[in-house]
Amino acid sequence: MITLFCSTVSLKKENRTQQLTLHIDIRRRVLLQTRRHAKICSIIGIRHFVFAVNKMDLVNYDEKIFSRLAGEIISLQRELNLQNVKIIPVSATEEKGFYLPNLESLQT
Repeated sequence: MITLFCSTVSLKKENRTQQLTLHIDIRRRVLLQTRRHAKICSIIGIRHFVFAVNKMDLVNYDEKIFSRLAGEIISLQRELNLQNVKIIPVSATEEKGFYLPNLESLQT
């Protein structure tokens, strides 16, 4: 397994499966750096993208704020023609990775 960590990216390669996990601060939205990382990884052949929207606790788990950011991520997905994208809200300080059932339509 190869793991690469930088400020917002975790990249894992196991056997033939490749996955990129982009960590996005809910307060900062989709930054230029996030766009660059996604584009570079799509160019090198990464096919599975997980966008971990972190620090949800700092916005009181507000679904509307998450939905707006998910919309930005979906726009990025379309712009870069990304495949297999999942958007997951998380709170690292509270050790929560959770799923909001009514936001299922935002995950592609």
